Amino acid sequence: MFGIFRGQWPSKSVPSQKETRPFVMADSGKPCARKMPEGELKVERPRTFAGQIASVGTQSREEYEEAKTRAIEGHLSIRWIAAFLDGSGYAEAARNYVAALSTVGVDVLAKAVSYEDARSDHGRSWHFVKPALGRTGGYLVNVVDLTPDHYQFFRDPYAYNIGYFAWETDILPEEWIDQCNSMNEIWVPCSWTAQVARKSGVKAPVRVFGHCCSTDDYEDGPVLSIPEIDPGWFKFYSVFQWTERKHPRGLLEAYLRTFTNKDPVILILKAYRCNYSEEEQAIVVSEIEKIKRDVGGSKQPRILAILGMMTRKEILALHRSCDCFVLFQRAEGWGLPHFEACMMGKPVITTGYGGNLEFTTKDHSYLLRHGMIPVQGMDWIPWYRPNMSWADPDLSQGSILMKYVYKHRQEAAAKGMAARKHVRENFSWEMIGSRMKSRIADFAGMK
Repeated sequence: MFGIFRGQWPSKSVPSQKETRPFVMADSGKPCARKMPEGELKVERPRTFAGQIASVGTQSREEYEEAKTRAIEGHLSIRWIAAFLDGSGYAEAARNYVAALSTVGVDVLAKAVSYEDARSDHGRSWHFVKPALGRTGGYLVNVVDLTPDHYQFFRDPYAYNIGYFAWETDILPEEWIDQCNSMNEIWVPCSWTAQVARKSGVKAPVRVFGHCCSTDDYEDGPVLSIPEIDPGWFKFYSVFQWTERKHPRGLLEAYLRTFTNKDPVILILKAYRCNYSEEEQAIVVSEIEKIKRDVGGSKQPRILAILGMMTRKEILALHRSCDCFVLFQRAEGWGLPHFEACMMGKPVITTGYGGNLEFTTKDHSYLLRHGMIPVQGMDWIPWYRPNMSWADPDLSQGSILMKYVYKHRQEAAAKGMAARKHVRENFSWEMIGSRMKSRIADFAGMK
């Protein structure tokens, strides 16, 4: 059943009844979700990318010298350029890095560029990012947290320049190599990307600083209220962009072939394609319906699709409400939804390949075997090319693991709690912020 479920977000998550977001898709294929209301984070930005470059600017020699003097006195300063206002994984990670550095006493000057029109709230990290966006002055370090093709536009002539990026396939786009080597050093979120960068020809030092978050976000709190879902159903869930890299067909095929409508189970999909428009949502619904037809059968298990934009609190409520995160992606540079599921203590079933292995280890996650195939289906992004490879996860094993977790819930819950302990000990704001601060202090001459 891919039917109509209408729910109401928990009262703590919804500012007012007028802003409640209908979120469920109908069998007709017509999306029920409305556009997000205008929010307080609406910002003006230059209409062209050249305008955004100009708006970021650079520091003067005098400002840099003042920053050096402050560093000698124990006050470190850093500029971080990123898409802070966007809803992407890059943006979420950047906001948390600023929060991490601020938490450990580094002065952060944030500069925002933007690639998206969609805006949502930004959660706890925004309390640190918002003042950093208004801060001015000099800085010792300039971090360009964008894909490497942008480094040429944002290098600072005086500061120590660091490029930050994440990547998913087995090699980097060749155009990125010179850009990476033009920086003083490169930061990446995982050992996987570091290895790929070095193998691809990056000679600049490459250092690993994992993504991070505030552990306070993942304590007890509101859950989603969906009356049509029986509390006794086992709730698999997934959060992803509907692209070939995330491999939604593989997940849906495995789920549809594993369970029937007689099983007390449901798969909840929080997904979007390119944006949250009604046209894009209808395309996702059409894709789901096609996969259901391809698999066939008259007793298919339940699926709920949430295709509208959700607030930060609503995403966290989704994690709390469900039992097991599942995604059979082909490649990840990190895997923020997997990471948040681990932070929430949820077991994870996912592909045993790529950046998510930084935290989804075999000791506390369920990892799928995989082969390797050429990259395909991503022509709309110029950096993915046929000479690259990514994983082809074993869907039969995915089916087995979903059935196993469904039947062995106590074991799965214990794995989830082990994952929670691991990520909280290694990827908190304090932990990652302290490691970054130590590295900045190295070249500031403070150690």
